[in-house]
Amino acid sequence: MHPARRVARRARAHRCALAPPRRPALLRNRAASERVYARPVPAALAVRGLAKRYGAIEALGGVDLDVAEGELVGLLGPNGAGKSTLVKIACGLVRASAGDAEVWGARAGTRPARRALGYLAELFRFPGWMSADELLLLHQRLSG
Repeated sequence: MHPARRVARRARAHRCALAPPRRPALLRNRAASERVYARPVPAALAVRGLAKRYGAIEALGGVDLDVAEGELVGLLGPNGAGKSTLVKIACGLVRASAGDAEVWGARAGTRPARRALGYLAELFRFPGWMSADELLLLHQRLSG
């Protein structure tokens, strides 16, 4: 290859690497009012102003949290800080006193949100006061 061509090729490659990507002509030539934009992906878990009270005890007070897809999050705190309560609200097992929780854009506790989540309790004990049918119905309800 001729040296001048090699330099030109390198310059083109360098320019392409630094230049912002070009939008497709369909979007580039539209008027601003007609442009089409991609919808933002909802957070895997979005919590806004979440609060939970058990009588006079405040388990959660105004929690805000966003967890993106693929993000790993740990909840740290002493006993009674509300870690399990937050997870139970997100799973739809407990109702919040105030605020909102969404799972993939669906309100926590709704069928789409329950289908997107799995919950494994730290200690599973068979509730002796429930019949086998009631236990199966409970798990069916939880799974959506």
